[in-house]
Amino acid sequence: MSGDQKNYDSAVISHTNPERDIKRKADSFDGGSSCKVAKSYSHGEVVRVQRIWTRKFRPLKTFNLVENYFSTGPTIEHVKSISFEALVVFLREKPIIAVSKACLQRIHLLSTFRHGSPSKALAPENVNVRVFLAAFMIAYRPTHVFESMGALEQSLFESAMPLLTTFERIIQCIRSSAKRSFQEVPPDLTEGFPTMLFEYLKRFKAWKVPDEAKLTCRIKHALIALYQAEEHLPPDEPEDSKLKVEFRTQIERLRSKLQQIAGVDALNQFDEQRKAGQVSGPAAGGGGSGGSGGGTGGGAYAALPGRMTNEQLAHELLLDPTFQLDESGGCSVENPVFHRIRESFHQAFWDSLVDDLKLASPCYVRVLRVLAEIRDGINDLAGSKESGSISEAVDLEFIKQQAEQGLYGWDNCMRLIGSIVAVIQRVQAPKRDDETRARWKQVGQAMQEAAGADQPRAFCKALEFLLDRVNAMRIDAANARLRLIAPVIKDHGIDYERGKFQDKLNDGSLTLERTQDWIRKTLRREVVSKTVELESLLEGKAASYVHIHTVAMLALVAETAPLKSETCPETLLFDVHRLSLLQREFQYLVTSATMLVTATHGVTSTKNIADTEVLASISDLFVSDSKSEIDVDQVLAYHP
Repeated sequence: MSGDQKNYDSAVISHTNPERDIKRKADSFDGGSSCKVAKSYSHGEVVRVQRIWTRKFRPLKTFNLVENYFSTGPTIEHVKSISFEALVVFLREKPIIAVSKACLQRIHLLSTFRHGSPSKALAPENVNVRVFLAAFMIAYRPTHVFESMGALEQSLFESAMPLLTTFERIIQCIRSSAKRSFQEVPPDLTEGFPTMLFEYLKRFKAWKVPDEAKLTCRIKHALIALYQAEEHLPPDEPEDSKLKVEFRTQIERLRSKLQQIAGVDALNQFDEQRKAGQVSGPAAGGGGSGGSGGGTGGGAYAALPGRMTNEQLAHELLLDPTFQLDESGGCSVENPVFHRIRESFHQAFWDSLVDDLKLASPCYVRVLRVLAEIRDGINDLAGSKESGSISEAVDLEFIKQQAEQGLYGWDNCMRLIGSIVAVIQRVQAPKRDDETRARWKQVGQAMQEAAGADQPRAFCKALEFLLDRVNAMRIDAANARLRLIAPVIKDHGIDYERGKFQDKLNDGSLTLERTQDWIRKTLRREVVSKTVELESLLEGKAASYVHIHTVAMLALVAETAPLKSETCPETLLFDVHRLSLLQREFQYLVTSATMLVTATHGVTSTKNIADTEVLASISDLFVSDSKSEIDVDQVLAYHP
C-alpha cells in the first residue's frame, strides 16, 4: 500500500473504522461471537476481508482521483480555450463538481497532514468546491466576473491564479511520479497550498458579502420592471408571443437568482411586499430617459424593437420628407406599449443606481459609466470646441479615486453637475435653452435642499437630467441630418429600399411567404366573387392590380386580430405600427357607428326629446375625440 493511502486510511478513521469493520466481518465468520480483533483467523478469512476492503477503497486512491480530475475536470489550458459562457455551463455540470470535490479534498487533506492547517475551521469537508471552481472564472475571465477592479476584487484576483497553478502542479507531479503517489510530491510545492486555499476562501467571502447585497437590490429592481412590463402588454397578447415568453423566462431566471443569492426568505418577502404594493415601479408619467436604462431588463429589454434603423428612416422620409425623430428618438407611430415598457426598465435602472450609492460600501461603477456616457456624448456633438471643458469637468479617474477614498463630498457633486450643465447650455440648440434652464432650476434646487439620506436620489435625478439633455442634443443633430438627406431619399429612396430588401431575401433573413399568402387569398376571393376578371390580371391591366392591392390593404385594416410583426406581410414590416393604428381607428369607427345606430333606433321608437338630446351629446363626444380612445364610462355618464 502506498504512503499516501496509509495517510488517507488514518484520516478517514472518523468516518470509516477499519478495526471495527474487520471485527464485524470476523464476528460474522465465527457465528457472531464477541471476540477481540487480535484473535487469529484462517488465511482465507483474512484474504476475504482484505479483498472487501480493497474493493471498497480502490476508487478512492489518490492517483485514481487525480486521473479522474485530469481527464474530466477543469484544467487551466482548457479553461483558457473556451468562452466565458461555455465555461459557466461547464463548471455547473454535476460530474465536474463531483470529480473536482473528491480531488480537491484529497489534495487538501494530504497537504494538511504534511504541513498543518492555517485554520481549524478549514477542514477538508468544509471546503466549498463551487467556490474553488469559481477561481477559474476569477483568474482567467475577470472582466466577466467583476464589474470593476476595486480593492476587494484585486485582492481576490491575485489569490486565485497562484492557487490554481499550485493545485495543477501538485496533480501533475502525482501523475508523473514513479509510484504515482502524493508521497513523491516535493514538500516545498505542497507547503503553501493550505494557506493559499484558506486565503482565497477568506478573500472570496470578503468580496461576496457586499457583492451579494448589491446584486440583491438590482435583481429586485429588475423583477419590478419585468412585472410592470408584463402588465403593460395588451390583454389579448398571445401566450406564446416573443415578448411575453421572454418576460416570463427572465422573471423565472431572476427569481431563481434572488433565491440563490439572498435565500428563500428574501424571495418570499419580496413577493409579499409586491402583493401589498410596497414595491413600486415607475410613476405615472415618469420614466427615465437615459439610454443606460436598458441594462436592467437584460434579454427582456433586448426583446423590444430597437431604435430606428437607416432603412426605417429612409422609409419614413419617403412617406413624409418632413419626418423627424420625436423626443424619445423614435417616431410618432411607435407602439405606445413599447414606450411604456421602456419607461419601466429605465426607471428600474435609475432606482437601482440610487441603491448602489446607498450600500454600506457604495458602488460607483455604474455612476461613472453614466458620467462617461454624458461626457462622450457632449464630445461627439461639440467636437473640439468644448472637448477641453468637458474633459476637465468630468475627470473620471480623479472622481473615482476621490469617491473610493470617501473624499468626494456633496459640494463636489453639485459643482460637477453645474459644470456639465454650463457646457450643455453652450452646445445645445437655442430652441432648447428655455427648457433646459427651467429643468435645471428644479434639479439644482432639489440638490441644494437634499439632506444626507436624500442625496443619492437627488444626484441620480441630476444625472438623469443631464443624460436626457445629451439625448435631446443627439436627436436635434439627427433631425438636422435628416433634413439634409431628405432630397436624396426622395430621388433614390425606392431603389435603396428595394436593394436592401433583395439583400435580405438573398441571405435568407427574410422570405415572402406571408406576403404571397396575403395576396393569394385576396386574389382568390376577388376572382371567385367576379369582382375582378382573371383575364384582366393576366393581361396586366393596371386598374385590376390597383384594385387587388386596395382590397388586400383594406382586409388588413379590417382584420379584428391585432396586426403584429410576426403576422404582417414582409413587404409591410416598416408599417406595422401605422397599420395597427389604422386598425384601432377602424374598430373605433365600427363600434361608434353600431352604438349610434342602436341609440338612434331607441330614440326613434320613443320619440322622447330628452333621449334625442342624449343621442346628440353622445354623437358630439364621438366626433370630437381625435384620439379614438373613448371611455365607456364617459358615454354612460350621458344617460339619464
